[in-house]
Amino acid sequence: MDHWLSIGVDRVIIGTLAYNDVPTLNAILSKYGPGRIIVTVDYRNGMIMTKGWTKNEGVPILDAVKRLQDSRVQTVLATAVEFDGGTRGPDFATLRTIRASTSMQILASGGVRTAADIRELERMGVEGVVVGRALYEGTIDLAQLNSGVQ
Repeated sequence: MDHWLSIGVDRVIIGTLAYNDVPTLNAILSKYGPGRIIVTVDYRNGMIMTKGWTKNEGVPILDAVKRLQDSRVQTVLATAVEFDGGTRGPDFATLRTIRASTSMQILASGGVRTAADIRELERMGVEGVVVGRALYEGTIDLAQLNSGVQ
């Protein structure tokens, strides 16, 4: 992290460490400031997944969000593992529940297909969106999205 943050990277993303080594997470937040750290809340069936989505931590997502907020985390990247790379859209229901439970910034990932999905996430109060497959498949046109065209 020292290297990346020292050469101008604005923020770094932490995953498994946030759940397996809370003292180190807290030390990182203290050293770099919570505004420079994003913590993942990757989840499947409402439970936190770590180690590249292979380990169920046995922690419900809302418990994880509360713990992270209590640790002074300011931004989480919420990835609906079962929606990632899919074509059924984002997990709006869980993202609404997360949004209602925290004042942290939320970045959403998993299942984003269209500009309408992004606009709905924005209406819900999600601050950012990860888009992958939709760009490759051409279901989202960034130029159109940036211009506000419906």
